[in-house]
Formats: sequence, C-alpha cells, structure tokens
Amino acid sequence: MEKREDVRITKSKRDLCNALIALMHTTPFKKITVGDICAEAMINKMTFYKHYSDKYELLNDVLLNIKQAIVTRIKTAAPAADVTDSGLDLAFRTLDAVIDECVARKQLLSEVSRDDMVITMISTTIEKSVYELLCDLNEDHAFKYRLDMLSAAVTGAATFLIRYWLTHEQTSSKERFIEKTKEFLRGLFASKILFN
Repeated sequence: MEKREDVRITKSKRDLCNALIALMHTTPFKKITVGDICAEAMINKMTFYKHYSDKYELLNDVLLNIKQAIVTRIKTAAPAADVTDSGLDLAFRTLDAVIDECVARKQLLSEVSRDDMVITMISTTIEKSVYELLCDLNEDHAFKYRLDMLSAAVTGAATFLIRYWLTHEQTSSKERFIEKTKEFLRGLFASKILFN
C-alpha cells in the first residue's frame, strides 16, 4: 500500500509550485532565485530544500502537475476505454486534452517558451508520456518504426503545433485548429506510414 504524503508537505509543495508559476508571469525562469520563490510562497529556504534540491527540480514538479492535469482531462473526457477505440480516437482525445490544458496555462507556457532549458524539460516530459501511450497502442497496432523514434517525432510535431497555435490563436479558433490537426492525423494514419 502506497504511503500518503503528509498534508503539510503537500501544502508546502503546492505553495512553492504556485509561487514559481506566479513569478514566471513577470520574470524569466533563469532569473528567478530560490529566495524569490520562498518569498513569494512565504516559506523559508530550509523548508524549500527539504523538498527540492534546486529550482529545476521544483519546475519538474510543476511540469508533472501539468501532465497529471492532462491525464485527468483525458479520463474525464472518456472515463472508460471503449473497445472500439482506435489509436486515432485515442490520439484525438489526447490532443483535445493537451490543447485544453495548454489554453488553461497559456500564460505560463508563453513565459517558459522563451527558455531553451525549460523547453527541453517540457519536451522530455511529454516525450516520455507519448512513448508510454505508444507502448499501449503497440499492443493492438503493430508500428513500422521503433517506438522511441516515433515518440520523438510525434512529440516534436505536437509541441511545435501547440506552441504555434498558442502564439497565433487569433488566426484560428481552438476548434478550427483541432479540426485541421485531426484532418492531418487522419491522413497520416490512413497513409499507413505508421503501421505495418
């Protein structure tokens, strides 16, 4: 049985994550110090270092929270997997959830998109999630290419498309963007480029 985290620890971590997010609205991540985060969260440095070794580890927690929020959105959209679901259906549900979460966190994502190290951390987190999804899909659909290669390609494309839409959303509504992306994915899956 998994041991539950103490409520005070959970609250401290949540306050530190929220403080970092608030600071990133006004300050580039590379200029934010642990002292700034602690002051914003009204938590002393000793407490910070009980939970995190540095601000990058804290940022990783923020990214994991975003990932979990995306998973929650997917599960809410489709509480139980349908046996008729295809890989494409799952990809569409995932895309909808990712875009919804990105829209909800647009300000944060706009701030972090200026920092190459942060972008690398985000891409790595997303790539791992995509790889896990592809492993699940691979049980029902045989892929032509290695899963790590596909994961990197899908992550790169998805990350670029979502970042592009977030910075150009005035040219296309979210619904239109999703519709065009689905059209593209349908064509990709129909081309049999992915599957044997």
